[in-house]
Amino acid sequence: MLRVFLTNLGKYNEGELVGEWLELPAAEEEVQAAFRRVGIDGVKYEEYFFSDWETDIEGLRLGEYMNLEELNELAAMYEDLQDWRKKLFRQSWN
Repeated sequence: MLRVFLTNLGKYNEGELVGEWLELPAAEEEVQAAFRRVGIDGVKYEEYFFSDWETDIEGLRLGEYMNLEELNELAAMYEDLQDWRKKLFRQSWN
């Protein structure tokens, strides 16, 4: 399980916390819908950051300004791994 709290950076800088939880991996339509709901329109508000995250992937380190597309791809690849490969993957992070 990997969830990120997708936050509108422009609104945050204006003093308003606008964001929502997004579970990864997410389909492109889900990502775009989340962007719309938090007000990231590509015009006035273009940037986002992760103000929080939750994961049960032991050892995974996330950061506020990670690339959502890359993180989503990583989550999809991880989800497709067999359990024994997931264990090896987690061990390599520690």
